[in-house]
Amino acid sequence: MFKLRAISEIVAALLIMLIVISIGVSIYLYILSNILRYQQYMSQQLLSEEVKFRQTLTILHVLGNSTDNSVVVIVVSGNWPVNLIAVYINNTLAVDFLSLGKPKTIPPQSTVELQIPSPIPLSSNSIIEVKVVYEGGEVVSLGEVI
Repeated sequence: MFKLRAISEIVAALLIMLIVISIGVSIYLYILSNILRYQQYMSQQLLSEEVKFRQTLTILHVLGNSTDNSVVVIVVSGNWPVNLIAVYINNTLAVDFLSLGKPKTIPPQSTVELQIPSPIPLSSNSIIEVKVVYEGGEVVSLGEVI
């Protein structure tokens, strides 16, 4: 009779090696894809934070008008465009630029006058606090109502 037993042991060993190698390669590829996905996510987050960090905004002047119940806010931007998100007057939301569809963009190195309708009644000779929220943070300034 033929000794087929030796051949079947070799084939069985090769099949087990093939299965073990394929499982190892599958685990390696799964871990590698997760690492690459996480690295890409972190890179995007870092770039986003860098853009936010570069956005600078300063309030130059705030003036309220009690007759038409509006506030004029003069802002100046830095070397990068600034995306305004919202404006608060005395901690009350006056304008939400995101609800209007998209943030208001101020070009780099420019001075912009914002005409904001006041959500609260303004009385003359009072002080108001204006907070402008943008993608890079927020700035707060006090102003007088005339």
